[in-house]
Order: sequence, then C-alpha cells, then structure tokens
Amino acid sequence: MGTRAFVIGVGGLISALVLAGCESAPRTSAPVSAGMATGTASQQADATALGTGRTLYAARCAACHTLPKAAAHSAEQWPALVAGMAKRSGLNPEQSQQVLAYILATRSSGQR
Repeated sequence: MGTRAFVIGVGGLISALVLAGCESAPRTSAPVSAGMATGTASQQADATALGTGRTLYAARCAACHTLPKAAAHSAEQWPALVAGMAKRSGLNPEQSQQVLAYILATRSSGQR
C-alpha cells in the first residue's frame, strides 16, 4: 500500500470514529409531558416554565457541551451544577430555575 492510500485510509477511519462518537451524544432534550408538569408541584413548575427550561437547556447548555442525561446526577447535585453553569451560559436567576425545574422533572419522569 502506498503512502497516499495509507493516509486516505487512516483519515477515513478517524472520520468514521468521530462521526460514530457524535452520533451517540444526545442531540435534543426530552419533550415536556403533562406528567412532568404535575410531578413537580413542589418546584411550582407548570408546563410553560418547563417548556422554557427545555428550550434554554437545549440552546444554552448544548452551546458548550453535549447535553448530559438527567439521571447522570442526583436531584441533590443538579442545583449546584446548574448554578455553576448559569453565569457562563448567561442565564438569569429565573431562567436558571426554569432549566433546573426542567432537568429535575425530566429526571423524576424517567426520561433521557
């Protein structure tokens, strides 16, 4: 095999691995369901707030990294994680609470 064929073969292999890795990363956030809104009464999050939280989560969080699964962290860990990222992502306190409510509702509903 010539040098050119080897370089093309290695380049193709690397491209395939990169694309396979991208494919396994979540690209969207879980949709808001009626059960999610009713399951978060203590958070006082309605479907509209959860929808806004989902939109912010998908846009602001995914701008810097892949979207983590809601089950990747405990309900107790998420508030600190969201608070730590809120400033970097430009979320105001209300938006931060909407993102947190969405993540916790998604987590408790067993989605994603």
